[in-house]
Amino acid sequence: MYTLGIFLVLALFWFLYFVWRYVRLTPHREEYVFDVIIIAGLIGVIAGRIAHVLIHLRVFMETGYSTMFAIHLYPGIQDSVAFIFTLLSAGILFSRKKIPVSLIISHLTIAFCVGMALASLGTLFGGTIVGTTTTLPLRIKYAGLDGLRHMIGIYQAVYYCFWAFIFHTLLMLGRHNKYLYGVMVGLMLWVFAFGKVIFLSWIEKDLLYPTVLARSVDVGLVGLLMLTGLGLLVYYLRLYVLKLHAR
Repeated sequence: MYTLGIFLVLALFWFLYFVWRYVRLTPHREEYVFDVIIIAGLIGVIAGRIAHVLIHLRVFMETGYSTMFAIHLYPGIQDSVAFIFTLLSAGILFSRKKIPVSLIISHLTIAFCVGMALASLGTLFGGTIVGTTTTLPLRIKYAGLDGLRHMIGIYQAVYYCFWAFIFHTLLMLGRHNKYLYGVMVGLMLWVFAFGKVIFLSWIEKDLLYPTVLARSVDVGLVGLLMLTGLGLLVYYLRLYVLKLHAR
């Protein structure tokens, strides 16, 4: 198993642990929430893999069509597509059971940030995301590449740990105002998208986006997530403030 794979397993374990811990605060059954998460997660991974293959179709055609399915040998998932399809699938499945989507998703935000923090560390030790050269004291040397580079995985891990603390604080406040749950959902979209934006300037773009299409798709999806998240934030913050004034 590759280093990144080990960290992804750890990320999944701690993600599920925090899901169990926080979903217990709701009146809904943990078993059903776990089922929805697993199904939605599989849909997101499949969608992300398909998007990755389509974006890099020429590369996969040169190596053979069978490599499209050999994710362990030719890893790669379009994370923005996977994120969007996972959320959409979870929202649809929860809605079918008459479970408030914003309530459940808000209770998953801490687990999401913890999982992303561990996965980010995996990209550092696995060498899957390479930073640009830097003179900062905190830097790393990658085999086969010149110069000492930014430790992007560390930056992202700290970023997501910080937001895990913020989401925990908001969740405790939200137990007294349901509109704050919607704020957390919008904020989660914004945190994911904004995290990609702020770290992009420190990432070796030619290695991350080998084609113009790959960069264009990612930029477009990130922009869509930021606009959607901002819209949800404005809408639910307005309702939250109006309810506070009504008191």
